[in-house]
Amino acid sequence: MEVKESPINEIIVHQVYKLDLKNLIVKRVRPDGRPVYLNWCDGILYFYGVLDDAELFDSEFMKGKFHFTEVFYTTMEEYKPIIEINTDQFGGLKVSVIDQSDLQMHKELAKWLKGRKDQGKGK
Repeated sequence: MEVKESPINEIIVHQVYKLDLKNLIVKRVRPDGRPVYLNWCDGILYFYGVLDDAELFDSEFMKGKFHFTEVFYTTMEEYKPIIEINTDQFGGLKVSVIDQSDLQMHKELAKWLKGRKDQGKGK
């Protein structure tokens, strides 16, 4: 038996949006009013969507490509495992944050987001 490693060698981001912390968290609230976790890596707090098309996702993944359909992010210098905010729409929210700083793919994404020239909304 042979074991091979085939790492991701290309990340493709289709849409990217920089938001303030409150709006980033509100975007992660499910219809039932509960927030979903956020990711953190190297000073960037974010979440992302991936391709819904399983066949396309699989074929691209096999080529070493990973597609983020959307990335929503803000800066947050220090990691915090839980963020609490108050909102007009949902009241107080507590959101869990996963530290992804030990994963190379997330480190590359954070580095790219930090280096973007257009730091506004959209592409």
